Amino acid sequence: MKTMATSDMLQKKLQQLAATSTSTSTVILDLGCGTGLMCPLLRNISQSIIGVDISSKMIAKAKLKDCYDDLVVSEINSYLLRSLANASFSVDIIIAADVFVYFGELEEVFQLCKALLQKGHHSGYFAFTVESLDHLSLTTGDTNNKNMKMDMYRILSSGRYAHSKQYINQLATSIEDFHVVICESIILRLNNNQPVIGYMVILVLLLADKHH
Repeated sequence: MKTMATSDMLQKKLQQLAATSTSTSTVILDLGCGTGLMCPLLRNISQSIIGVDISSKMIAKAKLKDCYDDLVVSEINSYLLRSLANASFSVDIIIAADVFVYFGELEEVFQLCKALLQKGHHSGYFAFTVESLDHLSLTTGDTNNKNMKMDMYRILSSGRYAHSKQYINQLATSIEDFHVVICESIILRLNNNQPVIGYMVILVLLLADKHH
């Protein structure tokens, strides 16, 4: 569940980065938009904002905010694949706040986001949060799948996934043209009055000029 504090932190970082951009027509894609918490925070740095969520009930609540330019009910990877097939569609910033707690392996969604950002652009931002595996004690009662790489990501007893900073950095740097701009620890929310630690990450896509 997104919190206003997490959304606000992401917005402030993106606003700082957007201030250095010369683009006047920024299109933002809000993956797992939920009830639309991010949208009002992003209006001042965007020309158009598209929200995507698998839950039709969440999309219905987001519509009530009358903030998004478009709202789509869809599973994330399916939406990204359809968007890649649309030759006229491209985005400048992709956001996934409190979304990857429902993903274990992130390579596919990273690759799809990179492919969408690079359509017709030489740069773009991919901003997201994950719960931190590094801050969890291995002595907790959290279950894990024996087939998973324990030092990379793990499913918790809550049913949510936590990811390690090493995994995020390795994955980001393994994908050509992605560079880590920010990867910092934050408090995502409180759970039973205890802070849930995570990472706020912003990657920048910088495409090399293939003609020089």
